[in-house]
Amino acid sequence: MARMRRADRARGDSGHTSRLSPFRVLVATAVLLLAVVSMETLETTSRRSPTVLGSCVASPLAAREVARLSQFTSWLKRNNAAGYVGEVGWPSGPPTGGWNDVAQRWYRAATSAELWVTAWSASGWWPADYPMAAYRLPAAGSPGSIGSQAAVISQFPAGRYAVRGVDVPTGAFGTADDGDPSYSNRNRGTLGVDYSYESPAAFAFLAQHGVATVRLSVTWERLQPKIGGDLDPQGVARLVQAINDASQAALGVIVDLHGFGGYWAGSESGPTRLALGSANLPTSALADFWARLVVALKGAPGILGYGLMNEPGGLATDPGTGVAIWEDASQRAVNAIRATGDAKTVLVSGYGGSSPEAFEALQPRAWIVDPAHNVRYEAHQYFDTARSGRYALSYAQESSTAASDIGCPE
Repeated sequence: MARMRRADRARGDSGHTSRLSPFRVLVATAVLLLAVVSMETLETTSRRSPTVLGSCVASPLAAREVARLSQFTSWLKRNNAAGYVGEVGWPSGPPTGGWNDVAQRWYRAATSAELWVTAWSASGWWPADYPMAAYRLPAAGSPGSIGSQAAVISQFPAGRYAVRGVDVPTGAFGTADDGDPSYSNRNRGTLGVDYSYESPAAFAFLAQHGVATVRLSVTWERLQPKIGGDLDPQGVARLVQAINDASQAALGVIVDLHGFGGYWAGSESGPTRLALGSANLPTSALADFWARLVVALKGAPGILGYGLMNEPGGLATDPGTGVAIWEDASQRAVNAIRATGDAKTVLVSGYGGSSPEAFEALQPRAWIVDPAHNVRYEAHQYFDTARSGRYALSYAQESSTAASDIGCPE
């Protein structure tokens, strides 16, 4: 969910959520209601729990966020499934130590659960005051720098069961979801102006600072300008070059389709969002896209997996119907990838914002049947009460709210 619109980047705002369709508002509302119920349950339990009450002294915010993560890891365990947190992010401060303490405790829990994790985020385009920049990458003569978050990320390196890395989202900048109302398959933006893929020096910078994996974002319209049609050769070549550059720096790559469940189609009257599962964008369209892209990327080095769709939402007015559409679309996409002979890991997001709470609320059972047995379900988590990644409240305010959520004594 965390992303910065092009206009926000220009003026240095720290907002992350672009305009929401009524569909996405409905989904977000349903998930938020579940979160409230979950926190009420946690509060009732915690009043009797010495462990949680002890956390009231240590860090109520960390306790709340670890408890939120446990809703996802418990879902995984019940479903005998593997998991991935594709986005986790927190501000650089103040206070730096407070936010980093929450993140450290969260990473310990994620490591114990054998989750793959990529943190938000790394870019050469972040303004100097952007608080969520774990890594500011070399760009336009800048040597690059690291944020305070990097100290936590580097403490939890990749291991036998743990892919660890960072989100590199600039390939998905300059889109309609990112705040540009003119974006569509007809107007896909200009490379280096509206969006970019990071340079070899940027990937080398990440590797030098202990990063092992990048979640590399792409958009559907830039790679497949016509639904069901051929992939754009230039778009594919640019992506392959970025993957090669990352591989040269010894970084693994997760290819992330950053599309929020839609495709922006241009016309004489302007762009229109086509929702996955609609008449103009059937669920088979996503399968077609992935079948073509996997074949086009065959032989590209260092690819660890494919993220089918970032935060797929707004597929129907009723969340239950939207869930059914997404489950059908994601299963078809997995089938299409396996039909190419590719057995790499497929990352499947939960419906909507992919929050830890959403899986139990909207999709209580794992739904993908994979002949390669190599699927990980993807959640996203930010440590603010709104779950938006905007961090509108201060650390002290968030801590106070978390203390109330988990039932700390006043």
